[in-house]
Amino acid sequence: MTIFFCLSSKRVSSHRAAQPTMWRCVRSSINAHLAPKQNFGRRIRFAILEQQPEQQQRSCMHLFPLLVACRMQSTLVSPGGKVVAGGGAGTPGLSTSNDNGFERYSEIDNSNEKRVAAIKQLGMDKDDWIATEKVHGANFGIYSVDFGKGLRYSKRSGIMPPHEHFFGYHVLIPEFQTQMAAIRKYVTEFVVKASPHTIIVNGELFGGKYTHPNVPKSKQTFLLNGKPKSISAVQTDSFPQYSPNLHFYAFDIKYRLQEKDDAVTLTFDDATSIFERIPGLLYARPIIRGPLDKVTAFDVETFETTLPPLVGMGNFPLKGNWSEGLVVKHAKRGKIGWECKGPSIIKIKCVAFQEISTDRKQGPRVDQMETVRTASIAKTGHQLAEISTVIQDKDQLEAALHLVDHVTVNRLKNVVSKLGSDPFTSEAMTPADLASLLAQDALKDFLKEADDNIVVKTTIATRRALSKYLLFESRLLVNRDWKQIVAERVQQQQLQTEEDAVSPATAAAVAA
Repeated sequence: MTIFFCLSSKRVSSHRAAQPTMWRCVRSSINAHLAPKQNFGRRIRFAILEQQPEQQQRSCMHLFPLLVACRMQSTLVSPGGKVVAGGGAGTPGLSTSNDNGFERYSEIDNSNEKRVAAIKQLGMDKDDWIATEKVHGANFGIYSVDFGKGLRYSKRSGIMPPHEHFFGYHVLIPEFQTQMAAIRKYVTEFVVKASPHTIIVNGELFGGKYTHPNVPKSKQTFLLNGKPKSISAVQTDSFPQYSPNLHFYAFDIKYRLQEKDDAVTLTFDDATSIFERIPGLLYARPIIRGPLDKVTAFDVETFETTLPPLVGMGNFPLKGNWSEGLVVKHAKRGKIGWECKGPSIIKIKCVAFQEISTDRKQGPRVDQMETVRTASIAKTGHQLAEISTVIQDKDQLEAALHLVDHVTVNRLKNVVSKLGSDPFTSEAMTPADLASLLAQDALKDFLKEADDNIVVKTTIATRRALSKYLLFESRLLVNRDWKQIVAERVQQQQLQTEEDAVSPATAAAVAA
């Protein structure tokens, strides 16, 4: 919409006299939100046409709906009709088009026992579900518009004017330009066979805070309206923290063949097949994938964020840097022709980020998935994040998989044979103890043959992840065979006891 300004000092004075405090609030809002860096001061006034004097007392109240609408459109027009906010020609990576084209990203429902039960009742729980890390940041969209002629950027509420700071996303525009050009190429080549009018990549801005003693604060700066600006922290909670710098994490691709068409969302796998071709792009990868029971068996309460090692913080891990949780999508979400029976996307948050509390002062919160998780673990066992998501370096991933291959039945038998029977019959040995011994033995042999260059380059975070996966596999094997191991040790001790009892009698007989 377009809002025109009135230069009538008499009418303005009347409005100001009617509601001085309200008027100042409106004027400051105009300068702060509608025309940043372009303070029109006393000359900017909204025209309130054909009002009678008795209506002027309510005139400032009438401005607020217009103010909200104008913020959504991000357009101002001066008395001469010239656009004065909403973009400037020549700004790198920014389209000055005033046509909105905003595609609101749908709100994602929190998971709970009732929602999971509803999905199961619809028979969707056996389908393929994909859980990715829920990043604690700000919703952000990148729009490649006019068949690739320009870029626009959005927050959750709408397309932003080019000079809105919004955490300083402008530092990433050079990357966005390169990445969106490549994404447009691959969408055209592999998906629609024609260049769409609009391609939208939805994701999350994150970062700006990382409180590690050996990590300096960010020095990322950029020019905004000719003035130097710095990035700001997207979130300021104690956890999760990702990086002192600003980053973008992509999770969806949409397109419109023509400007007025409805947006089409790519499936997770189709979007991933494009994302993985883009150098340097951070994007959502599966943490856990499979039937819903397998996904809900994943314990978000002990899930540390996977992102810091991917943005250079691998050698500076933070203690208790828990993830916010998971976003869980149906694998066919976005597939053309697929008839969705129920929810195709939900989020599973850890208790610290739950939005329901038994205490109005924010605690203790409610674990809405505890019952579901317990039942799922009973069916599928405990689940870990996909190792290829946590360790993304190709050589290190290959080494990690080779390390896990050292956990075998034969190795377990060798470890048990060195211990004898007493630790098992006396119950001094526990499954956890035996799993630790098995993991240590596997690691010892792995290090004898491992490439020194890979070991040296492995970050602290990756080493911890390796230890976690190694111990997890060791525990799975030990827990599976524990009863048999104990039974064999007990039987072996009984045989040894019988042999010891027979031996003196046999010795006496031989002597006689």
